[in-house]
This record gives sequence, structure tokens and C-alpha cells, in this order.
Amino acid sequence: TVGNKYLLIITLVTVVVLGLLFIFYKEMVLISFDETYAKLLGIKIGRFQFVSTIILAVIVSLSIATVGVLLVSSLMIIPVAAAMKVGKSFKNTVVIAIMFSELSIIGGLWLSYELDIASGATIVLINILILLLVGIFRKFYVRKKLKETKLNLQGK
Repeated sequence: TVGNKYLLIITLVTVVVLGLLFIFYKEMVLISFDETYAKLLGIKIGRFQFVSTIILAVIVSLSIATVGVLLVSSLMIIPVAAAMKVGKSFKNTVVIAIMFSELSIIGGLWLSYELDIASGATIVLINILILLLVGIFRKFYVRKKLKETKLNLQGK
């Protein structure tokens, strides 16, 4: 539903953001996990955070115009929350969050088409369902691991 000019702007912003992520990936990880160490290495944290905030604002602004506030906030928060429950590293968590996002978008669009319901709300509901399933799986997995560890400690 957006025009060609808007699509061109989205494409250009995507290329710039992916380029910046590729170039500054190490700095992004360092600042995310240990600001003090990043400062010690000479990374300009204030500048980095300012640029990150501007980029995020541009992405959110472009996204709101195309998909709406509910979907933007859902896709920014819920997949990351679910991925943080199962991710083993920063990179792994990012990849899992992207997979959860794609799964919810594809599943939401398909389900909304099949049931003739709103696509944005369906995507959000699938996002929430993924988060709930990951939470339940994690809860049982952690309990099982604790029980196994306890049995192993008692057996030794």
C-alpha cells in the first residue's frame, strides 16, 4: 500500500542499517554487554548510542507508516524476549529473534488470509503464542535439567 518513493526510502535505509551493523557489529556487542570495557577500549559510547537512537527512530517511523504501531512494537519486543529465553550468545539470540519474527509474520499472514481476519493482530497473537510456548518449553527443560543434575550429584 506504499508508493514507489516510499519503497525506495525503505530500501535505502535497510542498506544503510545493514551496512552499519556489518561494520560496527563488534562495537555493538561490546557496548551491549559491557559499556565500561567498551569505554576502556576507546569506543565513543555516547556517539554510538546517539547514532543508534537516530537509526531506530527512522526505522520505527518508516515501519509505523507501513504496518502500524501495534505490529511495530510487537515485532521489536516479543521475538527478542522469546529469543533471549533460548539464545546461547548474542549472535544466536539475534538469529533466533529473526526466525521468530519471520515465523510470526508468515504464519500470521497465512492465518489471517485463511480465517479472513486482521493480519496485524494475527501476527501479534502468533508472536505472543511463540513467547508462551518458549516460556513453557524453557520451564520444563530447566526443571528436567535440574532434576538430572540433582540425580547425578546424589549418585556420585
